[in-house]
Amino acid sequence: MEEEFLEYLVCVSEKLLLEYGQTANERDAKKLRNLVMLELLPGPMFWRYMKNLQLLYLHDNGISTLEDVHSLSFCPNLIALTLYNTPLCLKIAYRHIVVNSIFSLKALDYYVISDEEITEGWRLPEKYKPFTLNFFVDYYPLSGKDTTFQEEMKTVRNIIAKINHVLVHHSPILIIQRWIRGYLSRKTW
Repeated sequence: MEEEFLEYLVCVSEKLLLEYGQTANERDAKKLRNLVMLELLPGPMFWRYMKNLQLLYLHDNGISTLEDVHSLSFCPNLIALTLYNTPLCLKIAYRHIVVNSIFSLKALDYYVISDEEITEGWRLPEKYKPFTLNFFVDYYPLSGKDTTFQEEMKTVRNIIAKINHVLVHHSPILIIQRWIRGYLSRKTW
């Protein structure tokens, strides 16, 4: 299965992403619908084809408006996003707005999104508070060397597994759902 994505990565690196992240044409952008990880910011029309995009590193660039990020909400499987060191991250409540506009997002700027960030006015015990060590996940790949496609896919899977592990153990909503499902399944036996 991973071999089928290799063609898309070659297309990205060799011909599709031009200066300023624009694709050569719309037909070429459609070939990228299975792209899993992207480290450049393409134009806004590009995002509607990114149905399988899961990790997006946009830190250290000039993103300054929420409109720049709004189009990312069309990526239904976007799990982790970095926006730190951008003019946007200096705006008041930028994290709250980004978290609540990209529904599939589970982690933003190295911190898994806590239930307290999603639900306004909900105050949780310290274990479930946002920005604690419990919610920190380093999902920036340290690749100073050339890696194969299989190694990159393994890295992506590991990052997503770390994020999901944090959610399973530190999201009261998921913990309660798990308890209820367990209770109901035992009750039916």
